Amino acid sequence: LAVSTSDGLVVDDYYKKGLEINRTLERDKKATAFGLEADVTLNPALKEVVITLNANEDFTYPPQLKASFLNATRAGQDQLVKLTYTGDRTYRGNLEPLHIGKWYVQIEKDAWRLTQLLFIE
Repeated sequence: LAVSTSDGLVVDDYYKKGLEINRTLERDKKATAFGLEADVTLNPALKEVVITLNANEDFTYPPQLKASFLNATRAGQDQLVKLTYTGDRTYRGNLEPLHIGKWYVQIEKDAWRLTQLLFIE
């Protein structure tokens, strides 16, 4: 059996993957330290997403952000959106309409990452 089947090793370099996971967790902690919260508004008719961020006074709003819309079950529907700061804590970007279902939204910059759930009905 051992000769004819794979041992199931998925990642060749588990140490590097472990370091990457730790870096990701640090980015999540940084978002928590900034008190980051996001309000995500979709406008399918205009193919637009508007994200309003709330944060503590230590946070500097960057001119651009990246948002990933990740389908919970179908990776082929995932979308990456570049968001531009339009003032008053608000970011806008182009987004194709999302299918009904559960989505994970990751809003990020180099030092931090904010993740939340979005349900499309």
